[in-house]
Amino acid sequence: MENETFLKTKLSLRRHAIGVTEKVNAVFEELGDDLVANSILGSWTTAESLAHIYLVNQYLIKKIEKKTEFLHAGLLNNENEYKESDLSVVTTMLNISVFKIKSLNEFSTVLPYSKDELHLKIIGQFRVLFNLIMKIPLDFVNNYLTEMKVISGVRLDGYQLIYFALIHSEHHLNQIINGLSIN
Repeated sequence: MENETFLKTKLSLRRHAIGVTEKVNAVFEELGDDLVANSILGSWTTAESLAHIYLVNQYLIKKIEKKTEFLHAGLLNNENEYKESDLSVVTTMLNISVFKIKSLNEFSTVLPYSKDELHLKIIGQFRVLFNLIMKIPLDFVNNYLTEMKVISGVRLDGYQLIYFALIHSEHHLNQIINGLSIN
């Protein structure tokens, strides 16, 4: 029988993914065609922020998908004790360090996509994240522990990586919303 608390975490992640997807749609509806015209907090343009969201999400998705492939190929052990994902670790990590450090260059490259292409790509990422939430077997979630490039030494499980993508995206979307005065 699956752990009821863990299923609540899974449902919470699904709801959060839907909410962030709606926020992405709202941002793109309000944006003009010139993504470079608007700056956020005086440092990044809207295009740079959206590219950053896309690049970080792509990195996290690939990390999760790689671990999923290893799991299904039988290359990960099942020796870890089953325990609930602690999503508060991600919130604390983001608030203490990630939002306060300069982004790595590979996560702050301007992408050659139009507004509509970028919108579709980011929405596609949230669909992938939503599917990954459903795909990660509860029994093996601890086998997904993997170190992040952003902060060395920090190891997150599959649900924590997904939550990181959602919270990180939402943070930058809120910056864009505040810069555009979208309500």
